[in-house]
Amino acid sequence: SAADKLHNATTILRDHRTLGDAVFDRFRPSRAQTLWYYRGCVTALRANWAHLLVEELEDTVARLHARVGEAYPRPPG
Repeated sequence: SAADKLHNATTILRDHRTLGDAVFDRFRPSRAQTLWYYRGCVTALRANWAHLLVEELEDTVARLHARVGEAYPRPPG
C-alpha cells in the first residue's frame, strides 16, 4: 500500500510541474480532499510501521503541498 501511495503521489507531483492545478481535475475529490487523503495515508502508515517508504511518502506529500502553495501540517509520530 505504501509503495502504491508513494508512486501515485510522486506522479501527481511530477505532473503538477507541467499541468499545474489542472492535474487535480483527473480526480473526483477536490485538490484539498486529495491532499487530505495523502496526509491521512502518512498518518495511518506511521501509526504502526516505521519504514523508509513511509518517510519517502511523507517527503513527497510535503513537497506536493509546497508545490501547490499549501502548508503541510506534519502528522503526529
